[in-house]
Amino acid sequence: MRIAHIINPFSPSEARLPFNQLVTIETMRTAKAVAQEQGLQIDLLSAQFADDRPYIPEDFTRTSDLVHSLSDAFSPEKRRLPFLFDILEGLKEVPDADFYVYTNIDIAVRPDFYSAIAAIVIEGTQSFVVHRRNIADQYTSLDEIPAMLSALETATDHCGHDCFVFPGSLLATAIRNEACLGIPFVGASLVMNLVAFSPDFKELKNSGLTFHLGYDSAHTKPEFHPALLYNLNQYLLLKQSMKSQGVYKEHHWLTHCADHYKDMILSRPRRKTRLPDRLKILARRIKNSVRGAPGRSGVHDLNTVNKSDVFILSFPRSGNTWTRFVIAHLLNPGRDVSFRTINDLVPDLYTHATIANNMSGLRIMKTHDHSCLPAFSRVIYLLRDGRDAVLSYYQYDKENGYTTLDFETYFQKKFQGWLDAVQHMQRYRKKHPNQLLFIPFQSIQTSPQNVISNIADFLEIERSPQSIDT
Repeated sequence: MRIAHIINPFSPSEARLPFNQLVTIETMRTAKAVAQEQGLQIDLLSAQFADDRPYIPEDFTRTSDLVHSLSDAFSPEKRRLPFLFDILEGLKEVPDADFYVYTNIDIAVRPDFYSAIAAIVIEGTQSFVVHRRNIADQYTSLDEIPAMLSALETATDHCGHDCFVFPGSLLATAIRNEACLGIPFVGASLVMNLVAFSPDFKELKNSGLTFHLGYDSAHTKPEFHPALLYNLNQYLLLKQSMKSQGVYKEHHWLTHCADHYKDMILSRPRRKTRLPDRLKILARRIKNSVRGAPGRSGVHDLNTVNKSDVFILSFPRSGNTWTRFVIAHLLNPGRDVSFRTINDLVPDLYTHATIANNMSGLRIMKTHDHSCLPAFSRVIYLLRDGRDAVLSYYQYDKENGYTTLDFETYFQKKFQGWLDAVQHMQRYRKKHPNQLLFIPFQSIQTSPQNVISNIADFLEIERSPQSIDT
């Protein structure tokens, strides 16, 4: 059996837990040696940023360098925290592995770790998470690892999910998001995939196979909350995507953990609020924190608005995503366009304004903010019947826990928002008739080729009739 195990080491100056990282690496080496004596093949891999390469141990295989971090996607966050699924991509560089393992950089392993995993797999469990144990953070030397292992025997389990084991085939079907490391709730995105695509997903409790030094709760500090909201939002987006594809499966840990972090963020001294109210507050906070402070242009986080810029604008649930993918294909024929790459090509200004600021030439960007219309140079406007748009919006918010309103109250509130949006659009269209391309939603359904052709003409993109048809 071949097992590939990947971690994300940092340089000593950047590592938040430098000694824990050293313990992790040393215990992985020991476990590999034990496993090889039993005939197992173990690959130790690292996923790293380019400038961290000199600090990767020589006996670890360096996978392709990481490029993106949370600071690219989320302007309030300045730390270089990588995305979990970018790290997991490195496992694909060992395609012959039967099973993959991912652990956080501060999770050490017992000497029989890989041997125990092989035994569990042989017994029939294909995908599982291993609960760690916490031991006192009183050690300062790698020579004390035997003492750590002795303390591990009497330590108690922690319900954190930071060690994942799954078959090599799972990565081909996994649905990714951009949840980041170093912030709580990142593991929920991988658990959601394991639950969805593994018939026998399990939580391995009380095994003592992994351990963590210390009982830190740094994630409860206020400075972690904006990024925690970001990870929670990524979880909700992945859940929505899986539901739309019919693969989402409920799991008690996902529900419990989501509620726990929502409660932690939204708790108030001397005041207890019912969960439905907290969910409404969470939705509002996610929306505001992801948007960040306005940039110098006054439009989201954009530094400037150029004359060549094009903004895709609509009331929510009106065909915006379809239009972004059409434009991405028109501008980048032959390139892979997916939910993973769409924000690199047609960025969403609520979450990826940083990418837009770094783009040159023609920039096409998505927003729902009609208050910024006077600053827009050119606009592709999508209009859907307000009744249909609000109904779709309500179903979306209801499924994701963003509203507790009954439909009548919700409709009255949102329909007024739709009317206001249309009035904004009509004023702009009257003043700048040549700067706005108007696309009725029903035309996307009835004559998509004509819509694509009109978009190409508006953007002055040369194309063949065959490219429109495909």
